[in-house]
Amino acid sequence: MVLVELHQATWSTSGTVSTRLVCQVCNFLNSIIDTHCGHCRTPLPGATAKLKILLKRVEVVQSKGGASDAAVVCQVCETLNAMADAVCRDPDCKESLPNDAEKLCILVRRIELVKEAPQPA
Repeated sequence: MVLVELHQATWSTSGTVSTRLVCQVCNFLNSIIDTHCGHCRTPLPGATAKLKILLKRVEVVQSKGGASDAAVVCQVCETLNAMADAVCRDPDCKESLPNDAEKLCILVRRIELVKEAPQPA
């Protein structure tokens, strides 16, 4: 018998962003970086859709006073760019930024680092 972890909430009560993704077929909670559901093997949305979902979650947490870094730094000129940008916003640079799959991994790791950090007493 397989136990399925059913979707209960995607919002964290601690002010951190959830990195889980609910399978729309079986309601199993997957890591947002998974490509297929761990229970029913249904393909999960692509990196672009998942990045959009995660950025919306970050936006909601930020609107509630939470702090979350949703920017990407250009490796050439060190300009801070929005995570949704495809190229550096510096008009003299215009370097390509990481693709959506890379940005998704970057953002998930940042969220994990926040969750792993010691919390003030």
